[in-house]
Amino acid sequence: MVESLLTPAELNQLGLVIAERLALQPLLVDCVELAPLLSVSVETVKRYTAKGQIPCVRIGRRVLYQPEAVLAALAEATVNERRVADE
Repeated sequence: MVESLLTPAELNQLGLVIAERLALQPLLVDCVELAPLLSVSVETVKRYTAKGQIPCVRIGRRVLYQPEAVLAALAEATVNERRVADE
């Protein structure tokens, strides 16, 4: 069983803070702008993109991200990993 480091109330509060920050962000961002929103490196964003772990939009040669969609994908992956660990 995977033990959560945050309580449900703390996760909810974190979600509200992230939502507030995202509301101030542009609709699409590049990997340099996305990395600090996720608290990861640019290389991690590129690696997640290459593996298909986060959604992106390709416009010509540019790879752009919708922060809300990326967070939703990561949250869903986390939930799925917990389900597998609990089985």
